[in-house]
Amino acid sequence: MSWWWCLKHSRPEQDPDVDVAGEDKVGPYDSEDAARGWKDQFEARNEKWEREDREWQEGSSGGRRTHGSPASPDRGDPAGS
Repeated sequence: MSWWWCLKHSRPEQDPDVDVAGEDKVGPYDSEDAARGWKDQFEARNEKWEREDREWQEGSSGGRRTHGSPASPDRGDPAGS
């Protein structure tokens, strides 16, 4: 069974307790502990995305290129720049 974090009740709920997974539910998670840690997971993911966005913007504005950019050697740039 899956676990959900209920934003309305501020508690983890298991599938039988969940009427409808909607705007007030976050999940599903494999465990109650994972559901309780939803906010930490969201914050870590958002911080990672923000860091990646900054790195991408620096690379696209003439700054250093980041991993995965079209001109990086791992993408087959013949000049190796």
